[in-house]
Amino acid sequence: DLKDVWSCYRLGFSTSSQYIFQMVFLLIANRMLMEMGGENGVAVFDLVQNTSFLILYLYDGVARAAQPLIGTFVGECSSQGLRRTLRLGYRWGLMVGGLGALFVFLFPQALCALFGIQTAEALSLGSYALRVLAFGSLFAGAAILTESFCQAGEDEQGAFLIASLRGALILIPCALIFSMIGLRAFWWM
Repeated sequence: DLKDVWSCYRLGFSTSSQYIFQMVFLLIANRMLMEMGGENGVAVFDLVQNTSFLILYLYDGVARAAQPLIGTFVGECSSQGLRRTLRLGYRWGLMVGGLGALFVFLFPQALCALFGIQTAEALSLGSYALRVLAFGSLFAGAAILTESFCQAGEDEQGAFLIASLRGALILIPCALIFSMIGLRAFWWM
């Protein structure tokens, strides 16, 4: 039935679209960083990207663990079970993601060394960028949890909106604007 196929496509598109947005963002960001910071800027961006995966995967893990429960409670029309699962999902997601962010905030130089950042200039920029990442990851984590919970609850429009805002509609314009201010401002995007 084409209607069922379309429904599955719409539900999955919010997740898939983030990879398209990510590709576009990476191309834009690498180009801007080569102009602003040269090899050091791109090396620090790689460090930030890889470290962000470590933190954001913690949120994603909690979200994926909660998805079957959310889907079940939505299907059963159990608002009490759904509220409890959402509350636990946000609590645990923000807690484990927050601990990951705290680790990055407290030990940025160790992470720089782990990724081969050694020059004083790159080390200073990398430490600053990782601390900004740690701060911003709490907001990104809440968005990841919300997007995943919307998708599990069959709110494909909400999930797509959050994925679009997070992956392109806010991220790319912020990167362009902050890059005009300078290299240190770029990391706030």
